[in-house]
Amino acid sequence: MYRMRDVPVEMSGPGYYCGGKMGEQMSNSTWDLDPLLKPKSVAIVGCSSNLSKLSGRPLKALLERDYAGKIFPVNPKYDEIAGVQCYPSVAEIPEPVDVVMVLVPAARVEAVVEECAENGVKSVIIFSSGFAELGEDGSKIQKKIGEISHRVNMPVLGPNCLGSINLVDSIPLTFAAITDEDELRPGRLALVSQSGAMASYTLGTAQEAKIGFSYWVTTGNEASLEASAVARHLLRSDDVSGVLLYLEEARDPEGLVEAGRLAGEMGKPLICLKVGRTQTGKRAAMSHTGSIAGADEEYDAAFKKAGIVRANHVEELFDLGIVLSDAWKPKGKRVATVSLSGGGGILLADRCEDLGLEVPELSAETQVKLAEVVPEFGAVGNPVDLTAELVASPGMLKTALNIIESAPEVDAVVILLGLQKKNAGSLAKDIADVVSQARKNNGKPIIVSWMAPPREAVEICRESRVPLLYDGVRAVNSLANLVDMPTATEKETALSSKEASQIQSDMQSLLSNIKGKESNENIALTEYQSKQFLARYGLSVPKGAVAQTAEAAARIAAKIGYPVVAKVSSTDILHKSDARAVRVGINSDVEMQNSFNEIMENSRQYNPDAFIDGVLVEEMVSSDTVETIVGLRWSEQFGPTIMFGMGGVFVELLKDVNLRVAPVNEEVALEMVEGLKTSKLFYGFRGSEKRDVKAAVDAIIAISRVGAALGPNLSELDINPLFILPQGQGVMAGDALMVVRNSFN
Repeated sequence: MYRMRDVPVEMSGPGYYCGGKMGEQMSNSTWDLDPLLKPKSVAIVGCSSNLSKLSGRPLKALLERDYAGKIFPVNPKYDEIAGVQCYPSVAEIPEPVDVVMVLVPAARVEAVVEECAENGVKSVIIFSSGFAELGEDGSKIQKKIGEISHRVNMPVLGPNCLGSINLVDSIPLTFAAITDEDELRPGRLALVSQSGAMASYTLGTAQEAKIGFSYWVTTGNEASLEASAVARHLLRSDDVSGVLLYLEEARDPEGLVEAGRLAGEMGKPLICLKVGRTQTGKRAAMSHTGSIAGADEEYDAAFKKAGIVRANHVEELFDLGIVLSDAWKPKGKRVATVSLSGGGGILLADRCEDLGLEVPELSAETQVKLAEVVPEFGAVGNPVDLTAELVASPGMLKTALNIIESAPEVDAVVILLGLQKKNAGSLAKDIADVVSQARKNNGKPIIVSWMAPPREAVEICRESRVPLLYDGVRAVNSLANLVDMPTATEKETALSSKEASQIQSDMQSLLSNIKGKESNENIALTEYQSKQFLARYGLSVPKGAVAQTAEAAARIAAKIGYPVVAKVSSTDILHKSDARAVRVGINSDVEMQNSFNEIMENSRQYNPDAFIDGVLVEEMVSSDTVETIVGLRWSEQFGPTIMFGMGGVFVELLKDVNLRVAPVNEEVALEMVEGLKTSKLFYGFRGSEKRDVKAAVDAIIAISRVGAALGPNLSELDINPLFILPQGQGVMAGDALMVVRNSFN
C-alpha cells in the first residue's frame, strides 16, 4: 500500500501536478544569479596564505586567470595574502560584494552566512562539508543556512560543493584541480552537477576531447540553490547553446520540469544524466503497478513530459550535448551514410537499423548524380562509399554531400572519416560549408564521426558548429536521440478546473456512502465501485451487478444473458484467483447459483476475516482479446503517473510497460502503446486480427485525466486486464482497483 503524505497538496496548475518533498526544498524562481556567475567582486572567507592548500587555491586560481574584478581575502590572521589586502571579517569589507566563497569548518559556516546576509552580500558559495551528508545534526545546520538564504533572497551554492567556473569571462570560483590546466577551453555548453567529483571528471574529459564549456557549476547539498534553478538561468544566457545536467536526486521536481519546458521554449537542449537507476526506490503496493514502476521510471516519465533528454553515461552526455546543440531535428528517420570504407558504411547502417532508423536505397536520380563523382569501385546506393580516392580528391566529399542534401528520399546524413591527416583542413572546411548552408536553408542535419581527427579539423568543426564525434556508433546513437528528441506536452493536456472539480466531487460522493472506513488510512474500492466510477469518464466496463444471494445472482445473470463471469466482491480479497473466487463461462441459472455458493465458501476459507460485499456477476468478454494493463500511481516527486503495458498473467513476467506523467494527450498515449516491445500484437501479428488501438488510446487518456484530477487523493489505480478487442470493437475493463486516501473528505 502506498503511504500518502501527511500534508495536503494542491495541484500546481490546471491539469498537471508536479510535487516534491514539501518542506524539504523550497525553490526560489526569482534568484538573480549574475552576481554568482559573473561577479564583479569576490570575497574568500577562510583564505589561507598558503596558496597550495585547498583554502588558498581559490585565490590562486583568480590571480592566475587575471580576474578583472576586486578580490577580498578574509582572515583575521593576515593583513595581506599574495599581495592582496586581507580583511578580518565580511563586515569590514568597505565595498559591496557579489559573491563570498566560504572555506571555514562546518560549525562556523552558519555564522558566516548570517554575516553575509546582514552586510548585503549578493551570493555565497560554501565549499565546507559536514552537513546533511553526515546526518541529522548537519541537516539542521544546512536547513538554517537555507532559511537565511531565502529570508534575504541571497542564493547559496552548496554546501559541500566545488563551486563554479565561468569560462566565458575566465572566472574560476573553485579549488578544483582542473584550474591548474594552462588553458580551459571555452565553448557553448554549460554543465550543472550535484557531484563535484563527477563535474571535475566531466570537465577534464571534455577538455581532452576539445569540447568547451561556457559555465561549469556544482551545487553540492543544495541548501537553497538547486541544480534546475541554475539550469533555468543558464538556458536564458546567450553564451549557452545547451545545458548538461548531472543529477543524483531532483530536490525541486517542479523546477526540473519547468527547466525542461524553458529549454523547449528557448530552442536549446536540456540533457540529464540521472544516476541511481536501482530498484530500491520502489514502494510496496497492493497492486501490480506498484510492484513494477519504481522511482527511476518516474524520472523517465517526467523527462518525457518536460522534453528533457536523458543520457546514460558521461560520454553520451557529451555526444548529445554536441549533436542536440549544433544539429537540428530531422523531418524523418531516413539516413544516408557516407564513408571512405565499405566496412565503415556497413557499421553505420547496421547501427541505424538497430535503433529503428531507416537506411533507404537512394533514388536512381540521386545515384546517377553520385556516380559522376564517386569512383566505379565505390558505392552510391546507400551506404555511400567514397573509397580511399577521397584522399587524392578531397573535393569529392563536398560534392557528394551537396547531392545527398538535395535528395528528397533522405532526412539526415552520417559521415564516417578517419586518419585523414592529408587535406584534413580542406575536408573540414568543405563539411563546415555544407553544414552551414544546410542550417541556413533548413536542410538535412549532418553528423560527423571522425576517428583520430587532426587538431586542425577539430578546431574548424568546433568553430563552425559542425556536430563532430569520434566514434561512428556514438554518432548514430546521437542521431537516433535527435530524431526522437522529446518536446514538452503539458500545455496540450491540461484539465480545466471545471473538469477536475467534477471528478473530485463525484469521488467525494462515492466515499460518503462507504461505511466503516474511518479507521483506515486508505480506502480500497470494490471492483464494481471502481468500474462504475471510471465508466463515468469514458472507460468501457462489462454489464454487471453485485449479488448478495445465489438467487439474486441467477436473476442478474439471466438479465445480462449467458455466458457470464462471477467473482467475489471484497476489498479484503484483491487477488481473487488466489482465493479460487472466480468462475468464467457460466451458462445457466443452476451453474450460476452453484458458482455463487462455491465463491462465497472459498472466499471465507481464504480469508475468514474478510468483509465480503457479495458476488459480482458480469457479461463475459470475448476470448479474442489482447490483455493489457493501465495503472495509476502517485509519485512523491512528480505527481500522478500513468502506466500502460502488457497485462494479465504477463504483467510481471514481461514487465513490458511505459510510464508517463498524467494527464496525457492522444500523441503521448499512442506512444505508450506503440512503444511496447510487444506492440506488434496490436497490429495483426502473424495473421491475427488488428486490435482497436484507438480505443486503447482513448482509455489511457481518460484514466490519466482522472488521476490528474484526484491528485494525491488517489493512491493507486489498476485496470488489469484491460481487454483490447478487435479493431472497431473497443476495449473492456476486465478488473479494476482504486485505492483512495481516506482524508479526501
